[in-house]
Amino acid sequence: MKIFLRRFYLLLGILMLLLMLNACTTSTQQGATVDQKMMELQQQQAALDKQQKEVGILKNALKKKEQDLSEKILAVEKAADSSATGTTDIDAPLLPPDAKAGECYARVFVPPVYKTITKKVLKKAESQRIEVIPATYKMVEKRVLVSEASQKKVTIPAKYGTRTEKVLVQKSESIWRTSLKRDSAKASNVLLAAAKDHGINLEAARPGDCFHEHYLPPVFETEAKDELSAEESYRIEVVPA
Repeated sequence: MKIFLRRFYLLLGILMLLLMLNACTTSTQQGATVDQKMMELQQQQAALDKQQKEVGILKNALKKKEQDLSEKILAVEKAADSSATGTTDIDAPLLPPDAKAGECYARVFVPPVYKTITKKVLKKAESQRIEVIPATYKMVEKRVLVSEASQKKVTIPAKYGTRTEKVLVQKSESIWRTSLKRDSAKASNVLLAAAKDHGINLEAARPGDCFHEHYLPPVFETEAKDELSAEESYRIEVVPA
């Protein structure tokens, strides 16, 4: 049993070493990024912890089965020694518990009776084993991001064309001129103000209306009018004695 345990522990150590080497080899694959390597190491560490936990459970189960087997072996050996020596229990009472007066009792040893039977027993308990599957490599084509998507500003040249558009060069206006000719001189503001003062409604005039200015000579007449020719004053006259 001890040899079996040693072999089991040795095999367990070899498997753990192989798992660690496999983790190192997997973590150093070419083309993997740092984040991928860290993720793979964490996954491998979790798998290793799980396997160690399962191995611990198996070790506890194996230890318990060994104890049960040792107890059964001791019990069988004790029973065989008792049957071989023919010993009896000296602490047993000499008289039967319901003995009656006047009766005679004899204590007789009755040897055990054995017979051979066919029985299905557990020869080897169920167990688990860990097999290391080596990593496999192959060449594959993988699409990787070389540069992030971006935007750029492209200058589109302006396009020019010819179109006809009617624009205002000079606003419409009403102009007073000194005659009916289009090229005659403009009427002055003084003249227009004088026309308004004499009762002409220039705002009501329509284009084409013509206003004539006639010169009237002044008319004079003679009037008799008293005017002051000298202011009143005083004089002193000497009256003789």
